[in-house]
Amino acid sequence: MAKKKGTDREREILREVVDKFEAFEGEALSKISSVVEEGAELYTLKPPSQRPESFSNPRLTEFHRAANALSTAVYSMHTAHKPWWSMEPLGFPEDFDKIETIEKTIESQLDASDWNYNHLRGLRFCAVDGSVVFQEDFAVVGRGAQGIQIPVTNYRPMRIDQVAYDEGATSIDEADWIATASLMSVGQIRALAGSNAKHLGRAWLKKGLDNALSIEEDRNKMNHLLKSRMVRGGVREEELNKKRELILYYGKLDCLNDGGIEYVVGIINRKTIVRFHANNFQHGRRQFRWGSWIDFDRLRGYGLTELFAKSHKDLDSQLQRISDAAAFDEFGMFGFKSGEFDVNDAEVAPFAMLPMEQKDSMWRIPGANSNLSGSLSLMNLMVSNLRSATQANDTLQGLTS
Repeated sequence: MAKKKGTDREREILREVVDKFEAFEGEALSKISSVVEEGAELYTLKPPSQRPESFSNPRLTEFHRAANALSTAVYSMHTAHKPWWSMEPLGFPEDFDKIETIEKTIESQLDASDWNYNHLRGLRFCAVDGSVVFQEDFAVVGRGAQGIQIPVTNYRPMRIDQVAYDEGATSIDEADWIATASLMSVGQIRALAGSNAKHLGRAWLKKGLDNALSIEEDRNKMNHLLKSRMVRGGVREEELNKKRELILYYGKLDCLNDGGIEYVVGIINRKTIVRFHANNFQHGRRQFRWGSWIDFDRLRGYGLTELFAKSHKDLDSQLQRISDAAAFDEFGMFGFKSGEFDVNDAEVAPFAMLPMEQKDSMWRIPGANSNLSGSLSLMNLMVSNLRSATQANDTLQGLTS
């Protein structure tokens, strides 16, 4: 009977966490995901869709350059002085040997967690998406040829569509709950669970973990929201059953009704609880750092995508018009006398020979666009305005390139 009660309680916890996550995913996250996808297309210079009536589909690099310049400038300000932190004795006698030992330990931990790389990566997310979340979980990392194990606090940046939270909160620290979703391989999850084992004890539930990782889920019966997230994350259709989604939930559980204790719950593929324990941080501050690019009227910040994607697409359209006009003016259209020229003989090639009755059997129709210089001047003005608006002007881009 006790076993049944425990199983029922486990189902209640699973259902509460998944319901909260999917409620956020169905409404708020759909809007966030569209922003993230649009920002990724602009940053990675993915060509826009080509219109049937156009010859070209160019993508300017202004958005990419602005995001890189701004994030690199902030990173340089954060790390210009190394170390960017310091330790000072608070009492006497001053034991500088101990202070130096602690400093070296912190430096080793920062290096082992790839702090510099992750910080710059997170700043790029923040500039493009408007916000970034750094997850700071405990891990044990192997370093050096001897495989020395170093305990570190991970500093892992996550794009905003990987995070769900209580929408009624005014800050992450005040939210009733926050959850992250990561797409990982079986090996990555086992490594994560193994690195946490010594510190967290039995927090990872071995039986549930083994079951969740050993069973390959039928992709045709997969939760549609989970499947959609995997596809958005770049997982190919035939690889869906080889990846796993790990949701880590931090917050209170209403179903336990225990006075508001904070818990950590790990769930794989929204079906199996693989981690469960009371959070070590019961003081309200969770293992997350939340940063926003421009704060205004909501918890999530505004980034380059929401503020300037439209302006950048207008630039792309202007360049497309100029490119099409130039191409048409260069190659244009031709007229020919009926019966005196076979269109199938026409080809664009050096020294091509075209059979025709008379030399005037074919003639070039001149292009109608005679104001390309004016169009180029307008585009240059639009580029200048965009750089001023993003604050990634020529000087900043030169300094950070």
